[in-house]
Amino acid sequence: MNDNIELVSIARYPVKSFPGETLESTILSEGRGLPLDRKWALATGTRPVPSDGSWTPCGAFERLTIRPSMAAWAIQSHSDGMPRLRGLDGEVLSFDENGWPIGPVRDPFVPDIRLAHAQNGYWDHADGLISIINLSTVEEIERLVGVPVDPARFRGNLYVRAAPWSEFGWLGRKLEFDDVELDIIRPIDRCRATSVRPGTGDVDVNIPAQLMRHFGHIYCGVYATVKAGGHVSSRSLGKVKGQIVGDQVNHATAQETAPPLPTWPRAAEVTDIIEEANGIRSVWFRDPLATIGSLDSYEAAQHIRLHALDGRATWRAYTISGVKDDRFRITVKRGSGNGSKAVHHLRVGDHVTISGPDGNLRLPKDKAPLMLLSAGIGITPSIAMLRALVAGGSQRIINVVHIARTFASTALWDEMESLTGKLINGDAQLWTTAGPEGEEQSLPDLALIAKHVASLDATVVMCGPDGFMKAAQQAFSNAGVPAASIQSEAFISPDVVVELRPPIGTGPFKVKFKTSNIVAEWTSADGTLLDLAEANGIVAPSHCRAGLCGTCRATVLSGRTESLVGASTDVGTVLTCCAAPLGPLEIDL
Repeated sequence: MNDNIELVSIARYPVKSFPGETLESTILSEGRGLPLDRKWALATGTRPVPSDGSWTPCGAFERLTIRPSMAAWAIQSHSDGMPRLRGLDGEVLSFDENGWPIGPVRDPFVPDIRLAHAQNGYWDHADGLISIINLSTVEEIERLVGVPVDPARFRGNLYVRAAPWSEFGWLGRKLEFDDVELDIIRPIDRCRATSVRPGTGDVDVNIPAQLMRHFGHIYCGVYATVKAGGHVSSRSLGKVKGQIVGDQVNHATAQETAPPLPTWPRAAEVTDIIEEANGIRSVWFRDPLATIGSLDSYEAAQHIRLHALDGRATWRAYTISGVKDDRFRITVKRGSGNGSKAVHHLRVGDHVTISGPDGNLRLPKDKAPLMLLSAGIGITPSIAMLRALVAGGSQRIINVVHIARTFASTALWDEMESLTGKLINGDAQLWTTAGPEGEEQSLPDLALIAKHVASLDATVVMCGPDGFMKAAQQAFSNAGVPAASIQSEAFISPDVVVELRPPIGTGPFKVKFKTSNIVAEWTSADGTLLDLAEANGIVAPSHCRAGLCGTCRATVLSGRTESLVGASTDVGTVLTCCAAPLGPLEIDL
């Protein structure tokens, strides 16, 4: 953790969302950002901007997510106290002492823009004073994406060089350069602005989607606050040292604009390893953010993501099979994949970047009978749900059926029997498909199980290999078990397609955002429904921007939509980050 970190370059962005300036050195002051960084911003009039220059959310300003062409402008000067901007065609945009444009305002900006002046800075987050970008991480992104990725896309203040992705291990620690001391408070989640090519304004690579695809999250860089000010210059060497004194990281989770704490990548420590069966091991991790709530939202059968398992890009999702205080357990079968191999090479004391808990699989909350059906390592969601049922003193009928090749290859079965035995109406069955010497034994009759489920009007939660899942699904369908009564989950694959297709419709179509009481006109040039919402000042929930995480899901009240990626949506809902209207549309956003 004390390896040298080289400060390669320093940058500031006097006008929010416009290109920046490179500095050889600067003076940092406690509790402030770089001098003149995000000092001005173009207010659109859609939201009030306090006249005293206090921090204001980005939805009040013109920004790259909705005006990509801003990346093609340049700051001509700001030496006279007010910035002057120049477009690619030579058009100059200047302002009077009150911030109003001098002369007419043409596209791409709204006619009534005004230059707002910040007390400190109009950062994306009130506490995001200093942003730090690791150039080695950017090079890893570039390698996986397969096209050049300019670090300027990430609009950092301090560009450093350290081991790729090591910055997530700095969270809650101090970073020192010369006399300057920085507190690392939060990783930086990335939005559509990073998809804009600096200097041209072209939207060419969906960076958040590519991050999700190749690395399993949408974070790049970390935020810091200045604890001790002083002079800092490029080519300085820094070190990560002790823990932050105080609760700044806790405060960072409470920022209204901050991403949810469980999604933050952080370095978890391996505390214990248990060999459960031949080729199957459980690994316990200590979550460094558990004391401030990273595991508080956990629900039985959710999963955790492990990132950079092979030291670089391999990531996988594993069901959490147990939680205790600040620790959680995963149980993994050794396979041919890089992820499982890496988990089976872990040792106590190792650190792994994690994020989560996450996942849509949930323990049904009603009192209806419940069937937990699993095969192989698919036992882990059942274990997690049984733990929750026992803890809650459940009196519902619980049938547990697990299928394994042999008894010796069955992990966690003793725990499953013990948990089931603590339930008033619990029953557990283990079926093995091969004897000790390979003698074939019979599989449970899925058709009979399905009929039993149908007769009880039970809910089914199932997990296992693809072939087993398909066979069970067919048996339930044949028995008339409603699809709504069957729960299962497929984890996001690192190989899914994340680039958006062009929309079929061209518009114009009227789109009504009911909750926001805004009606907008969509054309194909407006992009996705999420893009349209943001362009009209709506702060909409979003995360991966690739149709993977479901954060942006909204209810369709009337009209039809099309998905622009392979991901599908539930009937009656739409993933706004990757969908476009096929006609007049009303959604609950």
